[in-house]
Amino acid sequence: MFDDHTRGSRDDVVDYCGKEGTPALNYQPLDVPVLVAARLLKPLGNPPPNGIKFFAAADILELAQDRTWLVKATNTVSLHWQKKNQLKRRSQSNGSRDAVESLHQLKAV
Repeated sequence: MFDDHTRGSRDDVVDYCGKEGTPALNYQPLDVPVLVAARLLKPLGNPPPNGIKFFAAADILELAQDRTWLVKATNTVSLHWQKKNQLKRRSQSNGSRDAVESLHQLKAV
């Protein structure tokens, strides 16, 4: 009834929330939500916030060739982890009460 050409194949869609991260883009699995939140990666469909995100393999491969996008993505991921680590260090030096406030500030960013 349907052949592979009309349905598409599993190779056309990639799940990059697994352990492998984004091999074509050289990002870790924890970086994917950062890129999605910054609207630098657009998952297919409208997945729930805590759901598995699927991306078109062709889009990922295209982004891997775009130097401007790679610079934006790298800066975004780097800034995210710098802020998170800074808040973590601050909270460790100020005690647990400040840690809760810092985590709330991080979620607002």
